[in-house]
Amino acid sequence: RRGLAAQAEVQRREQAELQWHVRAMELEGRIGAATHELQTRAAALDAFVAFSEAVGTQTDVTVLAEQAIRVLRTTLGHVGAGYYEPQGQLWRAQVWSDDLAPEVVAQIRAGLPADLPPLAQALASGEAVFVDGWDGEAHALPSTRHYGAGAFVPVAIGGEVRALLAVGTRAARRWTEHERTVMRAVGRSFQLALERAEATALLERQNVELAA
Repeated sequence: RRGLAAQAEVQRREQAELQWHVRAMELEGRIGAATHELQTRAAALDAFVAFSEAVGTQTDVTVLAEQAIRVLRTTLGHVGAGYYEPQGQLWRAQVWSDDLAPEVVAQIRAGLPADLPPLAQALASGEAVFVDGWDGEAHALPSTRHYGAGAFVPVAIGGEVRALLAVGTRAARRWTEHERTVMRAVGRSFQLALERAEATALLERQNVELAA
């Protein structure tokens, strides 16, 4: 009996120790996940702060576009993005995130046709258009066939769309409301930045003309 009791006690202690290790591992995992989330949020906040500062001081459109893309990448994490300007009947990428595959970069540099349905809708409405269940082949953009969702965020000045932010994800087939809100917010901030840059450029031209 004593032997059985001792064996049971050993088993009880081993089980308790095992449970302690399991709980410790679970706690360590939660702490690691929480730390990662906090670091991600901190990076996103830093990007937003930098972008906000740039909106108030920067007039270089390329720099502003890079900041906007950085905010999208650090805040949403799993997206690729590009900044586009119109050239004839095409919208050509001027700046893009470094995660894009070479074939995607080649296609967006060559240009997106203005009559691409979601792009045309964004240009006509002046509002962001979100495409869940993106089909690259159906949109004649085969290089984007691995993307699950796309977004077109127009940037209008004086009622005219002057620029565009296009965003895509390969991690999901549907945008969340949070993701849509972030993209709209970045689009509005970028619009304010371009309006300020254009006003500054106009003022500088007027000063040159007055000084001549």
